[in-house]
Amino acid sequence: MSAVDSSEDLLRCLEETLVTLGDAQAQGLADVLADRMREAGIRYLLQIAIQACVDLGDRILAAEGLDEPARQRDVFPALAHAGILDQAIAQELADLVGLRNALAHHYSRVTTAEVAARVPTVMAATQVFARMAARWVRGA
Repeated sequence: MSAVDSSEDLLRCLEETLVTLGDAQAQGLADVLADRMREAGIRYLLQIAIQACVDLGDRILAAEGLDEPARQRDVFPALAHAGILDQAIAQELADLVGLRNALAHHYSRVTTAEVAARVPTVMAATQVFARMAARWVRGA
């Protein structure tokens, strides 16, 4: 993979991450999260799902000739302001950037219960974003 992933690569990564998170949900999150190694994997997948949305959002803004916001959480409201993303989903995704930050930088403060509670929210919001991004990336 190149130093700068293509939008298609990012979208594929997001889609694969969502499949894996869905598999974990199907297996039962409580059982998955009871295993420390698997919990670490879920934490990482949540970070990847959210970051892939941020990165794809940045690409869409750039391709549309729109300014890239200074903060990652502001990518989604900028997409909503441009009429590219629904406002409610944009706010949910912006809030999820805070979760990504917590998982990446304040990981000792994020409990297993919080991880379990946030998986469905992350999946729902990032799936909506993935569908929008797929239309933009693939013209589908």
